[in-house]
Amino acid sequence: MHVALVTGASGGIGAAIAERLAVEGFAVGLTAYSRPDAGKRVRDRIRAAAGKAECFRADVSRESEVARVFDAVHASLGALDVVISNAGVWPRVTVYDMSVADWEQVIATNLRSTFLVCRAAARTTRRAKPASSSSPSHSRWSWLQNASW
Repeated sequence: MHVALVTGASGGIGAAIAERLAVEGFAVGLTAYSRPDAGKRVRDRIRAAAGKAECFRADVSRESEVARVFDAVHASLGALDVVISNAGVWPRVTVYDMSVADWEQVIATNLRSTFLVCRAAARTTRRAKPASSSSPSHSRWSWLQNASW
């Protein structure tokens, strides 16, 4: 079974991606931070349809929480094959009325979290030791393992 992680999967696009991956046969780890109950409902819908899913509450704009989620997904579902960085926020105010603190939260969630999640994914795949150079896992990720970013 392939394993996927979808951040920001408590609703909208993230929930739809998580549910579709489960339909396609993936075990899905999903994160939900501001709406953990909604994330659990997505997990429960996947399980009700005979899928395998776990939900983790995590602020993916924090490096330590990204590391914790990657470890938890690996421990509960197995090695990751797909990572979807989907977490995002936008305060319910106009830019005119937005505070600097609101803007900093947007940057942390929408930008820094994407970097942290992608970096964790790259490091995870770099550490992976494919069984042979012809394995599907190796061919799918070889470009990422050899990236010089």
